[in-house]
Amino acid sequence: MSVNLTLLFAAFARHERPADEVLRAVVSYADYLAPPPGTPPGTGSPPGEVWVYTDAAAVDRAQAAGSDVGPLTPGHAGTDLFADPPAGRTAVRINPVSLPHLGWNVPREAFDTLRAWVTCVHFERQVAGWARGGGVALAALVAYRHFQAYLMPNKAVLTMPNQHGLANAAVVLTAPDCGRALLAQVPADMRAKLTAVFISGAELVDKLPDQGVDGLILNPAGPGPTCPVRLTAPGPQVVG
Repeated sequence: MSVNLTLLFAAFARHERPADEVLRAVVSYADYLAPPPGTPPGTGSPPGEVWVYTDAAAVDRAQAAGSDVGPLTPGHAGTDLFADPPAGRTAVRINPVSLPHLGWNVPREAFDTLRAWVTCVHFERQVAGWARGGGVALAALVAYRHFQAYLMPNKAVLTMPNQHGLANAAVVLTAPDCGRALLAQVPADMRAKLTAVFISGAELVDKLPDQGVDGLILNPAGPGPTCPVRLTAPGPQVVG
């Protein structure tokens, strides 16, 4: 079921939800109302800004306030809108003209963050397919550059021994919110000893087998998809 972004924005404004949860939802949302590609925006938006809406109610609020929203079509995915904002854009505003707690503003300096989340969401959708039995796409695993892991005080990577048929699987996260979800399940004394590191998929595949690690458990605590992957012979594969 799709997240109600307006409710999530309001919860964030009340300091009840973290920013990463909002960013994940903003990028994952698949039904924005937005100008069709190549269409000039409405005259109500300042030059350089792109205005999009989560639902018809947000459009109605903008129009009631006197804004010319211009032509809009439904079904725009966040992964498309935020993958590569057009050159010259200064901001993307979600539910502009609504009260501030019902919208979300993306300034130009945050475009790279949104692009990173787009990459993450696309990759996690592949991982979800692997977990359903689709088989591991080694090229996608190697190409992903935003993995996170945790090191113990002895510099060994945090592992989950004897899980999913793996003797010593590294705990690997696809996004920072997956790391925080994991840490919430780790005892406080152990949590204080862990150091977060960022690592590419190429490094995972190349280095971990030499460290006595035979696989990965991706996102064991969510919110990204959980998937155990064997790295050793006969090669990367999902294990149960």
